[in-house]
Amino acid sequence: MKTPIQKRVYQNHHIDSTRWETFKPRADDIVVATSIKAGTTWTQAIVAHLLFPDQNFPAPVWKLDPWIDFRGVPLEMIMDGLEHQTHRRCVKTYLPIDALPFFPQLK
Repeated sequence: MKTPIQKRVYQNHHIDSTRWETFKPRADDIVVATSIKAGTTWTQAIVAHLLFPDQNFPAPVWKLDPWIDFRGVPLEMIMDGLEHQTHRRCVKTYLPIDALPFFPQLK
């Protein structure tokens, strides 16, 4: 199987794919990658219920699973929040695979 290669940079008023360059993955991280309006929040909720079966979420889903490529939140805030999560982490993106760096340890 071929390893995906980052070929493109996507930037507009909402997204910036270069923000992934500062992401430091952990071995058990999960990425929810969907098209816009394709059930992202629903998928995030399913993952949250799998990670926290007792439904004792440490934060709302939108805060648990930050949108790294979204320009509306300072990148430092997102990365700092992720760094302080001690549980298994989940992040989300709407980017196509050719815009993301390849992290073999991600699920």
